[in-house]
Amino acid sequence: MTLVSLVLALISGLVAVGNIAGIAVVFRRRKEGSDRGISFVPLVSAIFAGLSSLLGHATLGWWPLLIALLDPGTWTLPLIVREAWSTRATSS
Repeated sequence: MTLVSLVLALISGLVAVGNIAGIAVVFRRRKEGSDRGISFVPLVSAIFAGLSSLLGHATLGWWPLLIALLDPGTWTLPLIVREAWSTRATSS
């Protein structure tokens, strides 16, 4: 199970690095004058990190969840819910 949990943690880390690299590309493009945004891969790293933590809890503990906390894609769901809630409150 430790190997499976390490592979899942690795996949979670790759998704997080991809999201962070996407932010870096957007900042670089904005300096060049582009107004294109970024499309995150939301919650995928959180799912893989959670499974990794559950399967390898005896050896890895809660450390794989740190990857999900550092991933900007994980932050998108709370931000979307907050934005939807505030839009609903102002439109009523």
